Amino acid sequence: MPVWTATRKKDHLVFQKGKTRLIWEEKGDKLSLCGLHEGTRGFNFGPDSSLWRMQLRDRRGGRVDIDSSTHAAFTYNTAEALTLTWKGLADDVHVVVKVRADADARRSQYTVWDVVCPVLSDAIGPTGSHRDDILLTTDGFGSAIPDPVRQDKLTAWTNSGYPNGLQSMPYVAITNGGTGLYVGAHDPAAGLCRFRNLSDKENDRQPLSILIEPENAGRPQGLFKLQHEIVLGLFKGDWFDAASIYRAWAIKQRWANKTIAQRDDIPEWSRSVPLWLRLGLQDEEKTPGSMAMQRQLDITLRFQDMMERPCPVHLYTWHRYPFDAMYPDYRVSPGVKGFVKKLQAGGARVMPYINARLFDMDHPDWVRDKASRFASKDASPKVGSRAERLFSETYNSLHAMQVMCSTTPYWQDKMADTIHSLIEDLGVDGVYVDQVAAA
Repeated sequence: MPVWTATRKKDHLVFQKGKTRLIWEEKGDKLSLCGLHEGTRGFNFGPDSSLWRMQLRDRRGGRVDIDSSTHAAFTYNTAEALTLTWKGLADDVHVVVKVRADADARRSQYTVWDVVCPVLSDAIGPTGSHRDDILLTTDGFGSAIPDPVRQDKLTAWTNSGYPNGLQSMPYVAITNGGTGLYVGAHDPAAGLCRFRNLSDKENDRQPLSILIEPENAGRPQGLFKLQHEIVLGLFKGDWFDAASIYRAWAIKQRWANKTIAQRDDIPEWSRSVPLWLRLGLQDEEKTPGSMAMQRQLDITLRFQDMMERPCPVHLYTWHRYPFDAMYPDYRVSPGVKGFVKKLQAGGARVMPYINARLFDMDHPDWVRDKASRFASKDASPKVGSRAERLFSETYNSLHAMQVMCSTTPYWQDKMADTIHSLIEDLGVDGVYVDQVAAA
């Protein structure tokens, strides 16, 4: 394997391994990341681009911003791998970046509040014109956006958090003249990060960056170490080739190393379903023996007969309260158990909806259990913050809901009890657990 070499050319410092070149500009005390090239192709990065940036906070809430532009603190080592080191950026703060490995920062009185890596103020492709850019995002089923700098309505694609229901994979890419630039967070644990690619139309720039929300931000972390790779690389091709970079890594992870056909934790019946039917029961359809319930049943089974295949039922508003109200009270409405049994007798599998994230503040358990202790909270940016602002959400029901913390045993037990009762008492074939992996 070729080793890294370091060469100074005028005011540039070039690290090279094979055909790959990582290029820095040196101007006085300032160090800027200005390009990534492979042979004759590559991307240049606009002014003030840097490899990383961190926001530190102390116990008073004082803010210290550091980044890789401080040339006086910078050293490198190419003996075995390319190791970049910044020392003395703040009191007892040092940063080490191992290219194709990880980054860590030591601190004493500080907490690492956020990390941005990379910080590219402008990704300039081989043609030199953003009119030839195609921005590739993973929102939903994915988007390929031509000439993104001159698009007026890109708000859905410009500040995407991962993981959530909008961004399906943790990377963004841009192609220009057949060459692509890939920027990804390859984190097996799917930690929180935010992709920022808001085009700067006024200055004709296409920024790209990833903001990482560190674990234990707000607490003394001792040694903060990024546990995963930030990937900045070049490729030839289009959206398919960008997705292939992510796929090559993803299929090696524990959550994707088997195909659906190979997995034994997914019921056999669900692997060949042509489509699901989404049913919502109105109040008159929850009354045992009602004509409305029978009509809903007849239509559902008749549709399944027309399809000549079993069609599982995704069942909404089956419990005693309206939708998005009084969570997590999922007591079954009268008549629903019989409805489920008749659907199953007709060959349909049944999977009811629950919300595994929200707690209605009007639910008596909210006060009785002092459940606010187990809700997600916002904190002030400082070491040892005592601020506990709850996250409140409302939907069409207009009920005030609190977002619960899914890592607490209290909430896990509450959801486990609900799911267990649905399977044992209602006899359903599965339970849809909403929002917990998507919001």
